[in-house]
Amino acid sequence: MKFSTRTVKAIIAKEFKDYYRNPIILIAVFLPTFFTIFYSNMFNNSFLKILCINSNIIFCGLFIPPYLITEEKENNTLDALILFSVNSFEFLIGKILPYIFLSLFANLLALLFILKLDFVNFLQILFLIFISLIGLILVGTLVGFIFMFSKRLFT
Repeated sequence: MKFSTRTVKAIIAKEFKDYYRNPIILIAVFLPTFFTIFYSNMFNNSFLKILCINSNIIFCGLFIPPYLITEEKENNTLDALILFSVNSFEFLIGKILPYIFLSLFANLLALLFILKLDFVNFLQILFLIFISLIGLILVGTLVGFIFMFSKRLFT
């Protein structure tokens, strides 16, 4: 099978419709950002601010991707995707790509509000957040696939 950008675009459009219908993903992505902004205005403790950004990266990277994957199985839409011959790489890119951009936007907002950095340091920290976010999303996606296939084996 060939990689189809048309299929990926359709899955991305479906994901944005799912975000509108079920806003738990948007709440989960932007809640740590809200707490980061809230604590940065209340306290001058830099440890607390860095802790909020780290919790945003970990929460976005480890907890949401398994939810996104198992949600397809629970809604019985995964079977329809398999019938339309969507390969696993297209499925993965279509599910995770919009989520990566939302997570980066949430972390960007948190960085803008709590750290007053020059442009070069800001880009370096944003790049480090991007790399760690991608790594954690891959681990979370792997956990989601393992959970989905283990449910298929035991049910």
